[in-house]
Amino acid sequence: MDDKTTNHKLTVLLVEDDNFITTFMVDKLTEHYHPIVAATTSAAEAALKKHHIDLIALDILLPEENGFALLERLRSEDSPYKDIPVIILTNFDNQEDIDKAHQLGVTEYLVKSEFTPQEIVKKIDALLKRS
Repeated sequence: MDDKTTNHKLTVLLVEDDNFITTFMVDKLTEHYHPIVAATTSAAEAALKKHHIDLIALDILLPEENGFALLERLRSEDSPYKDIPVIILTNFDNQEDIDKAHQLGVTEYLVKSEFTPQEIVKKIDALLKRS
């Protein structure tokens, strides 16, 4: 069955390679959403092609390439995914990365250490209710 045409929970793509964070986030997201986890940008792109994604939570520091590379592709003019809200979830709390993320059209920039998984899910709730 193609999940693009069925009635389903909103889908959140979590692009994160830290198993500890992934476990907590998936646990919280599952209460209201259908979470899909990708540990690399290539796995994230495969998930985007296979599923209807309503929001992306994206880490910057990932194996293979950083999250900014994926964000650049997502926001390119010819990308079919350019309108999907993207939340950056990162450990990097420096102005250069924050500025770069906003220039690339990120919806929110959250530093992991400043938020609990429950607070991050509340941010996701707010964003998905707006869109």
